Amino acid sequence: MSEPTAQQIAQRRDLILMDAPSTGEALYISGVPYIVRELGPQAEELGIMGACDPKRCMIWLHLKDLTPRKLRGVIHEILHALAESYRLDLEHDTIRRLATGLDVTLRDKRNHTGSLNRLF
Repeated sequence: MSEPTAQQIAQRRDLILMDAPSTGEALYISGVPYIVRELGPQAEELGIMGACDPKRCMIWLHLKDLTPRKLRGVIHEILHALAESYRLDLEHDTIRRLATGLDVTLRDKRNHTGSLNRLF
């Protein structure tokens, strides 16, 4: 069996996103309500950690069994929405690195002490 083409992978990704159920909730990003759709195991198998469509105000996230990698995906997609909202022309790699840095900062136990604990 041959490897799937890039087009086949993109089509499968699009189908997974279309089939992802809405949670019935909104995630407010800079005051804009984004419809939340929940990704399932098929998305994870394909390596989809999240997606964001700022034009339709939709965000796809893994919400069950939130691992550090999945949380980083949530942060990553929120950063995509913020970049669009504030008209920041950020490369995908820049968003990926910012998401990693923010994730590490938020999870660093040294930031969860004293008066800083109220922030987290």
